[in-house]
Amino acid sequence: MAGVPVIAAPTDEEANRLATSPKQRFLKLIRGEPIFTVPPVDSMDGLWNEAEREIVEGKFAAAIVGGPRHCETQIRDIPRRHRRRRSHALDRRLPPR
Repeated sequence: MAGVPVIAAPTDEEANRLATSPKQRFLKLIRGEPIFTVPPVDSMDGLWNEAEREIVEGKFAAAIVGGPRHCETQIRDIPRRHRRRRSHALDRRLPPR
């Protein structure tokens, strides 16, 4: 079984923005800071250095982030990409504002 993070939204742009929350959370983890889910930002630029960017992006390399069409295509491709027959998607949502 493969566990693949999925961040879906009405558009690819919104999904990419939402993906900044778990990326910031993991960035805090590698920095040894308290981890909690933070609101998404428009860009991660300026929040991380190049080494941190590579670590975080590597962690999210298997993630599926995008709008409905992109996510549907990528989810259908999980068995081939990960050579698994079953998969599990995780969704960690932010509390409503």
